[in-house]
Amino acid sequence: GYWNNAFFQHFAQKLDTVHKDFLGDAFSSEMKQKVIDYIKEDIGKIDLLVYSLAAGARKNEKTEETIRSFIKPIGSSTNWYTLDIASKMFVPITIEPATEEEIRDTVYVMGGEDWQNWFNALRQEGLLAEGFKTISFTYIGTKTTSKIYRDGTMGKAKEHLEKTAFDMNNELSSINGEALISSSKAVVSKASVFIPQMPIYVSCLYEVMTKRGVHESITKHKYRLFKDMVYGESRVIDDAGRLRLDKQEMEDIIQEETEVLMKEYSSEKLFTLNGAKMFLKEFYQINGFDVGGVDYDKDVDISAFVSAYPIK
Repeated sequence: GYWNNAFFQHFAQKLDTVHKDFLGDAFSSEMKQKVIDYIKEDIGKIDLLVYSLAAGARKNEKTEETIRSFIKPIGSSTNWYTLDIASKMFVPITIEPATEEEIRDTVYVMGGEDWQNWFNALRQEGLLAEGFKTISFTYIGTKTTSKIYRDGTMGKAKEHLEKTAFDMNNELSSINGEALISSSKAVVSKASVFIPQMPIYVSCLYEVMTKRGVHESITKHKYRLFKDMVYGESRVIDDAGRLRLDKQEMEDIIQEETEVLMKEYSSEKLFTLNGAKMFLKEFYQINGFDVGGVDYDKDVDISAFVSAYPIK
């Protein structure tokens, strides 16, 4: 995370546009105030807030307690396979159902309350421009991943996030603004390997979508979201009012072919698929590894890099 920020700042300095980076706890009141002060002094008002926080914990500022989120099913235990990235081995895992407290804690960390807090803080300071938009991301998925995701603790958090957008929409009508929820396709993230079944699903999905010519990188995926849906005229909206950027993933033929592959490659054989190779490469690279031109056996003077690329 430090180096992502450091090199973002390094390359952003060469651009004509203004980029301001903050390093700290995005959940905290202190960070909200820092951002508010900067907007007041240097921008005036903002027309877009993208809320994209994924965290395993959030501090309750009233009680000083650190609340942790859980990736668990609800109602009954489930047996899955998880993926050991280092050994490329499948490991069977049994996940016990979440308690009511674990469900509440996951909603507290990953739900929409903090998004609402950011919105409230900015609005109270008069920092929302006419036509202001705010957007957050959800994932719906399919029956393949539903028990551990959409029907589990994470699903409860996403339901709360989606309801928050609905509530904020009512409050934004006075400035012709809107709060949006976008359902993204399954992508590789730093959290991917911690969700059982997801690495297998994503690997097979990538294989199918690539062969059918509809696979998108994360950058292209989000570019299409803002170009066509947030600010464009090509919105795909479901009955719950969510932008369905995942429409191609959800196509029947894509899901049918993905399920077939998941059954056929439910072992170490998975790694012969190009989709699995894509998954692993993306996962390594977002964590700083498997990047061309880097000698990973060479000693590095970290202090020299910190001096050369400080976070300001």
